Amino acid sequence: MKDIFDATPKNLISKVFLEEKVFQTWYNGRSVLIGDACHKLLPGAGQGAVMAMKDAIVLANCIYNMKDLSDESIKTAFASFYRQRYPEAENVIKSSAFFTKMMFGHVRILLQSGAVCKTSIVE
Repeated sequence: MKDIFDATPKNLISKVFLEEKVFQTWYNGRSVLIGDACHKLLPGAGQGAVMAMKDAIVLANCIYNMKDLSDESIKTAFASFYRQRYPEAENVIKSSAFFTKMMFGHVRILLQSGAVCKTSIVE
């Protein structure tokens, strides 16, 4: 990897910031989002795939229970999906943030104290 980074021009390297977030809008018209598209978790949480699968199951059930294919039925199904999944997504994000701080918060303290050195690929 070092060779790849060394050979790549600095202006083509970008940092990716990881964040956890639950978005307020999960659907619009006939389009709906599931998984990380509507509730992003840090990879270390180990919950991203599980949450996406739960979303898919609940959404499939909501679509299955639609009385017809009208825009109103679709909107009702998507709204039901959102109401069922949003509370858990919000709770998982809060729990993940807590456990991330608990597990990795010591790294920030060590960096601030000077006990370890911070290195960066891009300067």
